[in-house]
Amino acid sequence: MSIDRNIIDRIENETDIVALASEFVELQRVGKNYMGLCPFHEEKTPSFSVSPEKNIAMCMGCGQGGRPIKFYQQIKNIPFAEAVKELAAKLGIELQVGNIKDNKNEKYFNILKDAVSFYKINLTNSTSGLKVIEYLNKRKINNESIDYFNLGYSPDYKDLLYQALRAKNHDTTDIIDVGLVKRDSDGSYYDFFRNRLMFPITNEFGKFVGFSARTLNSKDKNKYINSPDTVIFKKSNILYNINEASLDIRKQDQIILFEGFFDVISAHQNDVKNGIATMGTSLSNEQVKLIKNQTNNVLISFDGDNAGINATLKILPNLLRNRLFVNVLRLPTKTDPDDFIRTNGKDAFLKQIKNESIDAYEFEYSQLLKNTNIKNTNEVQMFLQELNNMLKYSPPAVIDMYKKRAAKDLNIDEQTIKVDKVKQFQPEYIPERKPIIKLSNKYEQAEKRLIILMIRSKEWYERVQSRLTINDYSTLELSNIRTILGVYYSDNDDFDLTTFKTYLKDEELNCFENKIQKHEHWVEQKYLEEKEIEEYISLLKETKDLRRLLYLKNNISEKSNNGLIPEKELAEFMELQAKLKNIKESWYDGY
Repeated sequence: MSIDRNIIDRIENETDIVALASEFVELQRVGKNYMGLCPFHEEKTPSFSVSPEKNIAMCMGCGQGGRPIKFYQQIKNIPFAEAVKELAAKLGIELQVGNIKDNKNEKYFNILKDAVSFYKINLTNSTSGLKVIEYLNKRKINNESIDYFNLGYSPDYKDLLYQALRAKNHDTTDIIDVGLVKRDSDGSYYDFFRNRLMFPITNEFGKFVGFSARTLNSKDKNKYINSPDTVIFKKSNILYNINEASLDIRKQDQIILFEGFFDVISAHQNDVKNGIATMGTSLSNEQVKLIKNQTNNVLISFDGDNAGINATLKILPNLLRNRLFVNVLRLPTKTDPDDFIRTNGKDAFLKQIKNESIDAYEFEYSQLLKNTNIKNTNEVQMFLQELNNMLKYSPPAVIDMYKKRAAKDLNIDEQTIKVDKVKQFQPEYIPERKPIIKLSNKYEQAEKRLIILMIRSKEWYERVQSRLTINDYSTLELSNIRTILGVYYSDNDDFDLTTFKTYLKDEELNCFENKIQKHEHWVEQKYLEEKEIEEYISLLKETKDLRRLLYLKNNISEKSNNGLIPEKELAEFMELQAKLKNIKESWYDGY
């Protein structure tokens, strides 16, 4: 069954938006409203406005926020239904069974949550656990970080966790299914993790789904072991700290990709909070998708030894072919980020990022050239093969640049350097060179047409929505229509107009009937071609930066009128302009 519309209305109307926003932002009263620094992006002048009268919390700069449910969903990076449940609990509103679909995995999440508590208690309340805390403190991990990252200790007993979970009435089969317990040949049960430092792993919504465990026995062959793949945990679909860092990632518009958990923890402890870690030495398409949902900018900070360099080279192709802007941080040889930060501190790490970060292509090319004897023809042939692999997903300008550079470095004719065209970089949208009809508001038109497409079937909804984030919208009212369409499809497989309208309150119904049902694509039942769909998605993905651009433009004008020099704003404005120009022009130049 669906979430009762009356429940949603009660939450939206009864939630004190000032109190809710104050949990995340320090607010000051300014007239009828409250202002604070935006929690969604970096700023020095408050642009985050909270209106008690309208019950809205929104940033005037980046456009993030909205009414209570949407604000809470964005700030916590959780699904709509989860936001409803949590806000309902804050208000003491009881959600009847059927208000929200039962999550079939909830029982597994609850087991993992209880296991996290068990390991935390054993870390702080056992003799062996206190020795682990001493070990962590020697690594300069303080107690606040231990608590924040929910670190724990799995005791060296056969079935202590199993007995604790059974005492909480968890089913044995379910405990086995989440990989915490195994069955012995004699029919007894034993804990999978024993005598290890426990790192709980959450999914992108902050739910505990598994563990990574570090050995405390120097004789143990396996330094780290992970939970086995289960119904809620697949190592290739998870990135450590991705949920917890999401707000800081959005503020910085960048992810720092580390190799180890201790790297993430040390960085966070030193106020570098946009760090996440891989769950191994590779990076799957699902993991790249998690990154793209947060930002297009990645800084790789792996170990400075050969293993770290090789691991970096291994993950670069998947990041680049997915159109991410990637830089690589060079650290001193045989130094990992954890060591560097512990030894030198935050300021030195930030200085290293500023002075020793190079773009991914430069990093890969330099390593390739460094490891090639250009006087050996066999090695030159291998160099050219690897250069082809490096460039085949790249934009034309990059290909041209490195073909010229390689020709000079190898002292050969540039025409002899071939790059496969079959797998060359393909942009999400390649506009035609013919004149395009200019719309009164092309972004709003794009969203309307996509909504009409998404209404045609659940499959189209999922296909389009998977490409967009909560930041990609033209207007709040159309964004709300898309959100409600998602709620509708979570309850129904086919679209029924009459049923869908019951999900809309008055202002949303008015928007739908006037902006969607009266649109020519609805009236004339027009269908979109593939290139049109790509165009409209690309347009919506520009909106976040455009909102920021308009905010900066107004801010620059205001400061200039007051005799101030808006140096920082101008620099950011120019950078954003270049970024948007690159989106529109550079990627398809030459095709």
